[in-house]
Amino acid sequence: MRYTILTLAMLACASNAAETQPTPMPDGETISLKPSARPIPLARTLRFEPRVDITTEELEQLGPYLKGKPLPDEDQKALGPAMRHFREVK
Repeated sequence: MRYTILTLAMLACASNAAETQPTPMPDGETISLKPSARPIPLARTLRFEPRVDITTEELEQLGPYLKGKPLPDEDQKALGPAMRHFREVK
């Protein structure tokens, strides 16, 4: 009885191993893609240096950016004269 159970267990393991083996790749055309390197533009680092003539409107405009909101080029153009309170740090 023990040998029968042992034999059945060995057969089950062998059949399970045969099912889990990876299937061989067919000998067809293989396409390999080489990853392309893309340049990552460095973000500008700006420091807030308020001028003595800063207005409350300018301060309200700049508020979100002083709290950590990113400042993309489009927003810099939209801020207009309020951008004079930022200085680029190199």
